[in-house]
Amino acid sequence: MDYITKNDASFVKTSLIDFWLKNYTADLIANEVPFFKGNRRADLIMISNNNLLGFEIKSELDSLKNLKSQILDYKKIFDFVYVVIDKKFKFSKELAELPSQIGILVYDKEIMIKREAKKIKKFKKNDLILLLWRKDLEMLLNSKKLDLDQLQKNAQNTLTVDKIKAQILTSLNNRYGAKYKYFLLDRGNYTTIEDLRTITRINSQMLLF
Repeated sequence: MDYITKNDASFVKTSLIDFWLKNYTADLIANEVPFFKGNRRADLIMISNNNLLGFEIKSELDSLKNLKSQILDYKKIFDFVYVVIDKKFKFSKELAELPSQIGILVYDKEIMIKREAKKIKKFKKNDLILLLWRKDLEMLLNSKKLDLDQLQKNAQNTLTVDKIKAQILTSLNNRYGAKYKYFLLDRGNYTTIEDLRTITRINSQMLLF
């Protein structure tokens, strides 16, 4: 049995996953996914209808101090971005200042929609490329003789945004797909903390380069 506090971010994550699987579709869900060379970590990501979704979670025990900068980076990578907040932050200044594309979900014993996310349509190739690992770039460019910096430069110069985004979805499925399938098979009626461990890749940050 998992012993957790209902104020903890992990508990909010389990509630979010249950809410999403009940009301929407998810072809992939992964926990604590690093991006921007590991300088950022998305609390949860999902792939749904060929879109990449990022979720930043702020539990009752968290602060909104860094929310603005975190969300600016999420917007550079994800098609849809959601902030999931404890009810105590519902009328906070930081929440009111979020860009209009950002969706807001409120946790108050269950997840409630405060604002739906809008699709983000403009991305820079140099930002997206940072989500790809060396082996992804080597496959895309058909080259294993270049260092990482050169691979990234060549990808930026030769690949389209759509091509890079498609590879990101493929790569994430390769990294987490087997774990997500096991999660779906093993999960009962509700998501547990142990289920979160199933969809977490250990030491994935070490494989970025």
